Amino acid sequence: METNPANSTGLAPGKRQVVGRLRPVSISPNTGPGRGTRPSPDSTWNLRGEVAGAIVVLRAQVAWSRASCSRFPARPAAAHAQMHPTMTELQRPTLTLPDNGQRLLLHSCCAPCSGEVMEAITASGIDYAIFFYNPNIHPVKEYELRKQENIRFAEQHGIPFIDCDYDTDNWFSRARGMENEPERGIRCTMCFDMRFERTALYAHEHGYDTISSSLGISRWKNMAQINDCGVRAASHYEGLQYWDYNWRKGGGASRMVEISKREQFYQQEYCGCVYSLRDANRHRRENGRERIKIGLLYYGQDNDAASSD
Repeated sequence: METNPANSTGLAPGKRQVVGRLRPVSISPNTGPGRGTRPSPDSTWNLRGEVAGAIVVLRAQVAWSRASCSRFPARPAAAHAQMHPTMTELQRPTLTLPDNGQRLLLHSCCAPCSGEVMEAITASGIDYAIFFYNPNIHPVKEYELRKQENIRFAEQHGIPFIDCDYDTDNWFSRARGMENEPERGIRCTMCFDMRFERTALYAHEHGYDTISSSLGISRWKNMAQINDCGVRAASHYEGLQYWDYNWRKGGGASRMVEISKREQFYQQEYCGCVYSLRDANRHRRENGRERIKIGLLYYGQDNDAASSD
């Protein structure tokens, strides 16, 4: 069950809503609750150190919240524009939602990827809210770092932020059997499907006619794969459409990094799930590099790299 905002169509600008557990989407047989399988130290692909430890304590750290909406004032967008005049000086094209859409629910994977997307949408005067539903991100410390950075940026721009349930048990249940699939493979398709299904459900129930995501701005992602999942999720609800805008074009991918440095966002070093963390650390080990250390790297430091989620 989820907690509705004060009005039936959405949140007031600059307000945050905490959403409890969403009911499963009936269109997918694998979406229902499930505990899934957890990696163990003696498994064939052996996750060691802090990653394996994080999995053990994961259940104790995650609380399934049914709390009512939490709202607090945010800095007006105009004030943020004064802080960063380049936002207003940049000559951006005026974006419009497809098919005369009026309200956009933007799924956000992280602040670095959504920063440029949010500024482009805000500059076009589109009515939108951020929907944060990313049960793939692991461990909890990484999840909270990414979410809090996104909340901070949404507050600065006065954009409503919908903080959805972590739902990680459900994600592991759906990922069962795909543990060793490569990046951009069927596990990623499952992950995109799951996130878009929840985004589409919330949009349908709260008066949004368009959904989209910041996922596609990352050069590490297969844009066609992401768009296919978004279109598929939206197609199950009459009057709901998926916006497949290419956020990379027109310098969008470069501005993503510029904004991340300007805001000194937390800089993740892997896509998000425990399997991508495993593979990233394996690659590092093979190349004589240290394992990923969560919570240490921020944009604006000397050793910058592009966001991966």
